[in-house]
Amino acid sequence: MSAPDDAVWRAAFAERTVALDGGHLHWTGTTNTRGTPVLAMANQVHTAYRLSFAWHHGREPEGNVRPSCGFPACVAGPHLHDRVLRERSSA
Repeated sequence: MSAPDDAVWRAAFAERTVALDGGHLHWTGTTNTRGTPVLAMANQVHTAYRLSFAWHHGREPEGNVRPSCGFPACVAGPHLHDRVLRERSSA
């Protein structure tokens, strides 16, 4: 499922984040039972990680998306890695 790219989703995302020092973006919205930041609208649910990753990197993530910066629940696009980026980093 591709990440929505319209202004409504981006605005809802922005309303649920707080910019912090170091370029971190702290999620203040809902999380699922595993603690993953989620955004739900119009009967659709996306993780904030996958949305931010796709918007920043311009492609759909492959595998799990997690912060690579060590800051818990950081949803800043540049701080998120999917399986492909993690494999490149460890090579």
